[in-house]
Amino acid sequence: MKRKTINLEKFLELYTPFAKIGGWCNEKHDRKHDIYDYLRGIETISIQSTKHGLATMIDGNHSFTVFKVPRLKRGKLYALRGKWVLMRGDGRYWGNSYLEVFKLRSKPPSDVFDRMSSLYGYCQNEEHYEEMEDYYKEVEIERTRKDRGKPRIYVLAFISQYNAIKASCKECSLETTFSGYWSYTTKERHHTVDEYQCQSCGELSYSEENQESIAVACLEPCKCGGQRRRDKNIFCPGCGYRKRKNNKTESFTTISQVELDILKIKHESILEDD
Repeated sequence: MKRKTINLEKFLELYTPFAKIGGWCNEKHDRKHDIYDYLRGIETISIQSTKHGLATMIDGNHSFTVFKVPRLKRGKLYALRGKWVLMRGDGRYWGNSYLEVFKLRSKPPSDVFDRMSSLYGYCQNEEHYEEMEDYYKEVEIERTRKDRGKPRIYVLAFISQYNAIKASCKECSLETTFSGYWSYTTKERHHTVDEYQCQSCGELSYSEENQESIAVACLEPCKCGGQRRRDKNIFCPGCGYRKRKNNKTESFTTISQVELDILKIKHESILEDD
């Protein structure tokens, strides 16, 4: 029977000598197999993460991090809300990262965090939960029955091509499909193309621009000169229905993982009047 929690000290005992070996050699491969043998005996949650997801919290394959799962987390980590976990990279395929998440018994002592901070391959995210909690104290989203019929905020960054929003404008009857992103494969690689909406004219367009951190706006402007963004409430590209004061040009084009998580909380919340 597999263990339900990982022993962080045991993991560090195996990982430290592995991380200290610079290049791949027979000894490093042997150390890697020792780590894998230990992890196989522990219950794990496997996650396939996109470039905008949990993968941003680590530095790639074999790196790891320790953090507390936010209490409003959805998806596969729902059952671990409020729990401390160890998450490690376990490979990449077609632009997506494969992650393994292990539950810890409790928050590691401060001296363990100090030891890990100087360890190659460790990514510091212990403040991740606390930063989000500060925001949760200010904004609590309640979806009561009386609110079910009210319009919602829909953010392009969290609309999936497999669950696109097909909307018919109440003002001009224009039918628009918001798909968030689309993907395709060539002989060279797998491509993921993000959808953006011009904050001036409302035109929808796609871009595969690469920027450092998480891109929420294009560096290249719309044909009308407006800024193309994917972190704002969507609105009708024909008449501007649902457009708010927040639909405007911003000075930033990228955000952090914490800011992305905060934005995800707003997705599908009540669309308030300005």
